[in-house]
Amino acid sequence: MITTRAATDRFGVALAARDAACSVDGVVGLDAGLLGEISTYAAGRKVPGVRVLSTEPIHVLLRLVVTYRDSLAPRLNQVRVAVLRALPPGARVDLQVTDVHAP
Repeated sequence: MITTRAATDRFGVALAARDAACSVDGVVGLDAGLLGEISTYAAGRKVPGVRVLSTEPIHVLLRLVVTYRDSLAPRLNQVRVAVLRALPPGARVDLQVTDVHAP
């Protein structure tokens, strides 16, 4: 579990959100979209599948690829909680599931 709070720069926020989301069991990865439009970029680096919409207050969008199990709702709640714990207080997290894989 991620317990440290993210930096408030876009790239640091994106890294913390990605790491927290991917730490949840059942999250296979993140999806940047067809042309990589859902990504955060910084000086030759990028975090695919995470778009930082705002840094004041922090607002992130994550596009998730997950494995199929009983219900997606509890897993999405786990992802949201993990990401919120990794970000500064008052952050907003939006999640989209773009693909579901067999377990």
